[in-house]
Amino acid sequence: RQVLASHRFPHTEVTIREAVYDGRILRALYSVRDLAATRPFAPEGTPLPGSFSFENADRDGIRWKELDDCIVDGQSAMPVGYSGPVAGAEPGEVLTLVQFDLAGMELSDPFTVLLPIAGDNTPESLVFSLSSVDLPGVRSLPAPSAMALADRTIAVTRITWSPIRVYIDMEIEMAPGVPEPVCHEAL
Repeated sequence: RQVLASHRFPHTEVTIREAVYDGRILRALYSVRDLAATRPFAPEGTPLPGSFSFENADRDGIRWKELDDCIVDGQSAMPVGYSGPVAGAEPGEVLTLVQFDLAGMELSDPFTVLLPIAGDNTPESLVFSLSSVDLPGVRSLPAPSAMALADRTIAVTRITWSPIRVYIDMEIEMAPGVPEPVCHEAL
């Protein structure tokens, strides 16, 4: 889904530009735009260096580099990766992609997400909802037959294809008497 939530702070505007959920990973792209800027910080998609200073976002208390967590149906979810901030196409825009692993969480349908862009002062307008069951592009693929080797059997138990990732669950069964270093290497 696109343009899910937006809020204007005194010096910046934050927009949740895109979000997708594939049954495990929630990925969100958010934009922080300096309202006083007249041109882009750099060509679109250019990674911003660690020395980059985003003064108006800092003045508004906006987390424009990365997020520490998000709240999903009232539960805290920790990030599993960032793209790092890049320059957006709009004047004074910084884009950041973040993802959260929601595996094992009990989710309602739809589930609600609050991205804490401004810490404890994040406005309710940065809350959005996504479906936990209607997952376009997510499908299960048939698993291949188990492969038996001299000292182990490898069985793929589930393969799930999504617009975000491919998930492969597998089991490795070691033969009795195989030394621990060989088991460790097999994993």
